[in-house]
Amino acid sequence: MKLMIRHGTAKYVIFVLIGLVVVSIEGLLLPETIRLVIEGLENGSLQELAFGVGFGIVGFLILGLGSYFYQWSIAKLIKNFNVSVKTTVYEHHVHKHQKGSESRSSDVLSFLQNDVKLLENNYIMAWIISIQTIVLASVASGYILSVNVTLGFIFIVFALVTMIFPKLNQKKIENSSKDWSKANEDYTNELVEDIKGVETIIGYQREITFFERLKLSITNAEVKNVKMTLAQALASLTAYIASHILSLIPVFIGGLFVFNGLLEVEALVAVYIASDRIANPLSVAAENIDKLSTTKGIRKKLSIIEEENNAFKQNDNHSLESILPFEIRDGIVQFDNNLILDRFDLEINAGEKLLLLGESGSGKTTILNLIQQNISLTEGQITYGGEIERSTRAVNRNISYIRQTPMIFNETLEFNITLGEDFEPEELYQSIKAAGLSSAVKERGLDFIVGENGQNLSGGQNQRVEIARAILRKRELLIADEVTAALDKETAQGIHNTLFSLPQAIIEVSHHVKEENFADYDRVYKIENKKLNSKIYTREFATD
Repeated sequence: MKLMIRHGTAKYVIFVLIGLVVVSIEGLLLPETIRLVIEGLENGSLQELAFGVGFGIVGFLILGLGSYFYQWSIAKLIKNFNVSVKTTVYEHHVHKHQKGSESRSSDVLSFLQNDVKLLENNYIMAWIISIQTIVLASVASGYILSVNVTLGFIFIVFALVTMIFPKLNQKKIENSSKDWSKANEDYTNELVEDIKGVETIIGYQREITFFERLKLSITNAEVKNVKMTLAQALASLTAYIASHILSLIPVFIGGLFVFNGLLEVEALVAVYIASDRIANPLSVAAENIDKLSTTKGIRKKLSIIEEENNAFKQNDNHSLESILPFEIRDGIVQFDNNLILDRFDLEINAGEKLLLLGESGSGKTTILNLIQQNISLTEGQITYGGEIERSTRAVNRNISYIRQTPMIFNETLEFNITLGEDFEPEELYQSIKAAGLSSAVKERGLDFIVGENGQNLSGGQNQRVEIARAILRKRELLIADEVTAALDKETAQGIHNTLFSLPQAIIEVSHHVKEENFADYDRVYKIENKKLNSKIYTREFATD
């Protein structure tokens, strides 16, 4: 209930409760209408007959309007719930990424596509239906008791017994739900990998292998789904059979009441019709209560996500006026007792242009993660502007990361530069000019849709979009990670010149730069044999 209020809003939860109370008048409307009509017929009174029919017409009009309000409220509640939950899960993915923790995209995708839908069906709707049917049964029970207390009590007791049977299958349903959720997550993970690796699969002609591999994963997920569905079906079948058998025994007892002159026939008919609003709704309630157990693990996971999001927001109040000079002193990095980088020093000062060289796997990414506080040193100390700062968010507010393959969204050129943030037009055009994008903007305009992955722009233009993002935010340190590796020589040189014309400090990462170009940098760091070595230059000529 709390989860539904947090994500669906209390307003619509209240509306749903009001709606279900209104629609629950069905528990007395039809039986009372039938009783009044039969009574009018037995008495031969046209007035009583007309009253009975009129009572039913007005009642069903109110019931219809209430039902529409009820369904409208449910739709609004589900919409708000889904929007809030999906946003919360994505926020958590972003926060975990910022903290350097592992948060696989496939896991997030599986939660958003599968688990949220299960929450909608087996939590929100199951909860609403459970409450609505219990209220309906309560209204019907009250009506029956008002007709004849003794017979009403008998009908109610037999109806309540039907709720025992579905509980026998609750544990089985819960376990089958966990198995299905895990199998579906595994399938989604494998599917994402296979989509990403399609070129490799085709290149080595391994299509059949991966088709069969994925088919096994799909089959496993579907088998688990069948088991979960059958477990729910068994619980439903048990409730269905029990409710119908147990509803006929009180009818026989009611017949004895009629034989002994203790009850009128029309009253027995009305009670029997009303009793159908007890046994069946309670069996439906029991079935949906069982469904709630299938979401127990998902709800627990979502609660943890909410707690971690709140903790992140509470800690996201650090700020640093400057992170430079940045220093690592006597740093050592180990992962699982495996030495990555031996004792080393690193220094970045305002406005400096630095080069970080190293082969793939040598530790370049480790150093970048250290700079951004994504990981910590095993030994040694890191300072930002002379201070020891442990807030990743505060550090990264002062860093722009320019990647080899920039993330370009299927949006306008302007959106890809601003990322939806508001800037003064003059600031925007200055960043465009400094990044060398003026000709592209002049030719196509800021409203130009760049296409998926920037397919309507050249590779160099995509890189300049990333550079414009960095320039626009005026962050004092730019990390350029293999930004020219996939570009032709002329475009690469143009990007290089653009970066080095900026006033910010820049650390360029590459696996290879000709030594004759070292003089372009203030300092060159090179990783060899787990050691970080450095040479100082003046950007005009090298010095020992």
